[in-house]
Amino acid sequence: MSELLMKGSPAGSVGYANGTGWMDCEHFLKYLDHFSKHANVIQDRKVLLIIDNHASLRNLEAVTKARSLNIIMVSLPPHTSHRMQPLDCGVYGPLNSQYARECDKWITNHPAKRISVYDIMEIFGKAFLSIAMLGKAVKGFEVTDTRQTYCEDSSESEDDINPECIYCVRKFMSSKSSEEWIQCQECGRWVHEKCGCVGRR
Repeated sequence: MSELLMKGSPAGSVGYANGTGWMDCEHFLKYLDHFSKHANVIQDRKVLLIIDNHASLRNLEAVTKARSLNIIMVSLPPHTSHRMQPLDCGVYGPLNSQYARECDKWITNHPAKRISVYDIMEIFGKAFLSIAMLGKAVKGFEVTDTRQTYCEDSSESEDDINPECIYCVRKFMSSKSSEEWIQCQECGRWVHEKCGCVGRR
């Protein structure tokens, strides 16, 4: 990805690009590293990461990596992040509004020019820095009432670390790196994406 695409971005930002524009497993794993670095995760201190229900975030490789980084991931039920995700409620709304205002300013200051992909991060950076306040994030937690005690059983079994596909019974550790795994939200068991025919009608 061109460095020019990140020009003017807030300090500490990283950028990744893919063909679809949607998060995928490969990029989420990179994001976990970035998150871990900035969340100040240390050995005896776990950090909570609230995620939506997108399949790219709920795969065994991501869960395993998060666990190794002392990150506890909590997945929200489908179609609820706009109500339950603290950042959706406390930060993204004001950020969207401020970004729109910054775009208007940019257009006013650059008559007869269009905003290009090389201008977006600079505009976004200004919007982000003007609304990025701890109070807004805290307010997001108050609005969503996201309070729950998370406890972790320290006695992990072999099945927790190296589960098997409920269809083909192959173990995770013996699968190919390109194979996607998906966890059932009800029973907690794992399946290869291909074995479970996920996404097929």
